[in-house]
Amino acid sequence: MGDYKTVVKEVDPETFFFQDNEFNAEFHAPGNEKLDYTILIEGCSAYERLKDKYVDFPKVERFLSAIPIKLTRTRNEPSVYNLLCDFAVFVGELINEGFPIYKPLRQHAILEANVAEKIAGLPDPLTLIQTLLEGTDFGQRMREGLQDLLYEETDDREKIIFTLFMNLDLLGFSKEKITDRHGFMNLIADATHCFYASNCDIFVTDDERARKKSAAVFKYLQISTKILSMVEFADWVKKYESTDFRHPPMHQ
Repeated sequence: MGDYKTVVKEVDPETFFFQDNEFNAEFHAPGNEKLDYTILIEGCSAYERLKDKYVDFPKVERFLSAIPIKLTRTRNEPSVYNLLCDFAVFVGELINEGFPIYKPLRQHAILEANVAEKIAGLPDPLTLIQTLLEGTDFGQRMREGLQDLLYEETDDREKIIFTLFMNLDLLGFSKEKITDRHGFMNLIADATHCFYASNCDIFVTDDERARKKSAAVFKYLQISTKILSMVEFADWVKKYESTDFRHPPMHQ
């Protein structure tokens, strides 16, 4: 536009993020070749409200004893900010390693919540989950964790859809198969696809687990996106192949 140029450059995503360069400089700590995940803390919805508060470190340490997280900053100064920084570093390291801890964490959540069998196969499991967990310790913790997201940041469509999708898997609804070659990052990708699809008329996927979780999220949020398999989509195309696609019945 005008005198400006649009430059498109194809780069390997791992090279882009994990090598220090001018494009991603804001994400890197000085002298550190890996991402500085602590920069994400200031973007947290609760950051301004909680940044000056402090935590009961012995209680936090006991509560997190089963998780191999290094509470280095929190131990030195038990502030909410430092606890979030320790979590950011922990999650960053897990992402680099494929998040191997997710599978046992999910199993623990499924056992504690005890709703997986009750919500299996339901078109709207999220509404029932809310009812089943009401008044429980687990439900209270989930509500506190989602408070800012679902009740204060109601305009952040991506975060809401992403979180609901991930929580469905965490509680055992059509849970992702975690193997050495197919893990947590595949689940992340599915949740992202669910968000993008929520802005479309049709979501085409043959991934049955992603399909069921996406349908549940769309049902709960009253999103009208239709989910079709490749075969169903081919049939849909044939049905409308004679249509003037300058004015198609659905837009993608």
